[in-house]
Amino acid sequence: MFCVLCVLCGQSRQPRDQLLLRVWEQAGNPGLLTVTLPADFAATRAMPVNLRGEPAGDAVRIRNHAFTFKLAAFAPASFRLER
Repeated sequence: MFCVLCVLCGQSRQPRDQLLLRVWEQAGNPGLLTVTLPADFAATRAMPVNLRGEPAGDAVRIRNHAFTFKLAAFAPASFRLER
């Protein structure tokens, strides 16, 4: 079981077709997490980024408005959602 805090925000320096998603695992339970996006948000990939917004890995493809990734215990994970 996860205890996750999720923040979805736009930043003024990001292009209009991108959004930043940050999640934090707070219960100490690592594992796979599936993020499901609203149907009206047509993102095609989720780019992992560090807390400064810099790329931090390979992009994850979003299918059917969802993507899955491994979330570490007590750790943040940030993604730039791109349309």
